[in-house]
Amino acid sequence: ESYYVEDDRALFSATTLSVRTHYRSWGLLPARYPKVSDDHAAMMSEYLARLGTSAMLALRAGDYSQAAQAMLDSREFLASHMTNWTPLWAKAARHAKTMLLYPQLIQAFDAFAQQDSVLTGEAFQWLGAASHEKAPGSVIAAEASEFLAAAEELGRMKLLGLDANSLAENIDAER
Repeated sequence: ESYYVEDDRALFSATTLSVRTHYRSWGLLPARYPKVSDDHAAMMSEYLARLGTSAMLALRAGDYSQAAQAMLDSREFLASHMTNWTPLWAKAARHAKTMLLYPQLIQAFDAFAQQDSVLTGEAFQWLGAASHEKAPGSVIAAEASEFLAAAEELGRMKLLGLDANSLAENIDAER
């Protein structure tokens, strides 16, 4: 992120530290901390996936306030650390002369971030309303079950070269 949002194109900046603060608030740090930059797209995506899983687990347990917090944190992270630079990344990739597939993948990544930002905002609003009403638990449980099964399957995937850009539990977490 910092490369695209900082005027000096720095790879480590105040925005990187802000990303780290988000991670720490959920008990996470880069697995290779402090040897990698916290604002790598893979780590940022993993963070959002973990928040989504946390929201689904909270829904399954009937804890609407925890689910809402995860969605709110996702929405804030997307707004402050994803949707602000992914369009610039996609534009730069489109103009690269040596890449064939990456521009399309980066454009898809940007589109996903933009849509995820809308979805998490809507989910947060729904969860706020649901916390004041009795939501149909069986419907939530069925949806959560499907999501969690898919999330577990994705979590088992290990993509070559991404170990250096993954998150790990941090015992010094604030939560």
